[in-house]
Amino acid sequence: MKTRPPSGDPRDRPPAESRSGGRFLLVVLVLALTLPFLFKPFHIDDRIYLEVADNARENPLYPYDYPPVFEGLVTPDAASHSHLPLTSYYLALLGWLAGGKPEWFFHLGFLVFPLLAVWAFRDLAVRYTRFPTAAACLLIAGPGFLVLSHSLMTEVPLLAFWLLSISRFIGLASGEGRRGDWVLAGLALVGAALISLLSLALLLLLGAFLWAQWRSPKLSSEVRWGLLLLLLLPLVVWVGWYVRGYLHYDRLLLVRTVLHMDQRAAFSAALLGQKLASLVLNLGGALLFPAALWFGFGRARSLWLLPVLVLAPLAAPWLAPESWTRSQVFLLTLFAGTGLLTLWGVCRELAALRPRLRESGAPEGVAAEEAEGGGEPVRGQPLGWLLGLWFAGICASALLLYPSGGVRYSLLLAPPLILLWLKALEQKVYFSDYFLRNLVWLGVFLTIPFGVSIAYGDYRFARMYQQEARQLVADYGRPERQVWFTAEWGLRYYLEESGARLLPRTALGPRPGDVIIKPRVAFPWVTLFDGRSHTRLLEQRPTRMQFPIRLLDFESHAGFYSTGWGILPWSWADGRRWEWYNIYEVLKEYEGPIPEQERHW
Repeated sequence: MKTRPPSGDPRDRPPAESRSGGRFLLVVLVLALTLPFLFKPFHIDDRIYLEVADNARENPLYPYDYPPVFEGLVTPDAASHSHLPLTSYYLALLGWLAGGKPEWFFHLGFLVFPLLAVWAFRDLAVRYTRFPTAAACLLIAGPGFLVLSHSLMTEVPLLAFWLLSISRFIGLASGEGRRGDWVLAGLALVGAALISLLSLALLLLLGAFLWAQWRSPKLSSEVRWGLLLLLLLPLVVWVGWYVRGYLHYDRLLLVRTVLHMDQRAAFSAALLGQKLASLVLNLGGALLFPAALWFGFGRARSLWLLPVLVLAPLAAPWLAPESWTRSQVFLLTLFAGTGLLTLWGVCRELAALRPRLRESGAPEGVAAEEAEGGGEPVRGQPLGWLLGLWFAGICASALLLYPSGGVRYSLLLAPPLILLWLKALEQKVYFSDYFLRNLVWLGVFLTIPFGVSIAYGDYRFARMYQQEARQLVADYGRPERQVWFTAEWGLRYYLEESGARLLPRTALGPRPGDVIIKPRVAFPWVTLFDGRSHTRLLEQRPTRMQFPIRLLDFESHAGFYSTGWGILPWSWADGRRWEWYNIYEVLKEYEGPIPEQERHW
């Protein structure tokens, strides 16, 4: 048994593991949780990045210089895309090495990003918690990270570059950095900048940290100004990218990006409320196992919420008799209660920083250990405020910068959430190292099967579209009959791979006898051929999938990738139809005026 340290700071106790230990375990865990999903079909927006990669191989200087079709709308180019092209350049390299598009090869190539993320996160966690390996395991196993690490989208690469930038930057600011760390920090900052403009928040975060450490006697003038120059690298990259785009396209690319967001009403009060609800639910149900969050952030006075979570499903027939089942109401109340508790716990941990700072006698902006003349120079309060700014900044961006809610927009919250959760647990269980260690690893062991189950649900979701696309074209494709479709995501990729053709909103092309396939969930749109005068329904083919976890579904209110389909991060199936395909036969060619096409901005 231990007595509470006088400062109340669990960092005063000896570390629970060595600084270098646990890395082999993390590599094994990443491989164990990723290799079984190596053959996962391309899914959701993977197709978009592969499409850009195809053009990047032909035109590497202008990867967005091609006419894409998205949501049925044809645009002259994709230069106002909200993401920069580093991910697609990497996919182009993988495609060149593979000589094609084998799913397993692309997923194997993307393994570098989860490995980089957990290595960098463990290096960061060493400075803040006694359980850095457990912290990295929690990041790996969380549903948000695990599902997205099996994709080819930008979220996990962006998180990996963020974590590498922050861990190397703090190491350099602490006087621990080597020459190679300068190179890694610079490459990571440039990598983050070439993936997303959201990395401007990373610059602000590191700038605030550098400002807090600016007067530290252990930060030499050369290191101080070197770090400042590092922060200028992404700005140089962005200026060069957008000036070059202006000279080539003769327009300001960012203007149309903002117009696109405005067209989607990204700043309306109703959508802001929806995104706020999604953020709370994602915190409660998509980053860690909910029970782990409760025994980390919960207090005795929080336990009155538990009966509410248990009894809420009993009110389902009166609250929403047709659209919400009892299991869905239970998930809603569980995620909402856990998310609110998590927000309250994070705020409580951050508010406790200033009193401990005063007790230590250290001036603001300088770590307590540094003021006492010993220990590691960057640990404690400056890093704590870094986590607070990180958490608040990503919450703000999730509310203000995205056109919808979704777990993918909350993923950058996972690292500060995990570290603050561990901090809260260490503060609470100060009396027994043995009990604390077991409680931390219990959180890991609860989160692993939780994350794997949801990742498997997403795997089945992607596999369903691959199989159904090939079967639909096999059933309806004929030499004299063209198969057309209106759909996005992996369904579009595999329909096109099978020989079907995309039908934009205002396009002509289908002839009598052709068929048009429209899904219900996978983003269909209205075309010129909609209506009984031009088509007749041949079949409505339902999708059959026995696995009950849903990630994107109108009936179960699941909206892992976007709240346009549901408010819950994931949900439970109740036996009702999920996805189906309406197959129409074209009766005659379109006759009439062609309306002016809508625009993305």
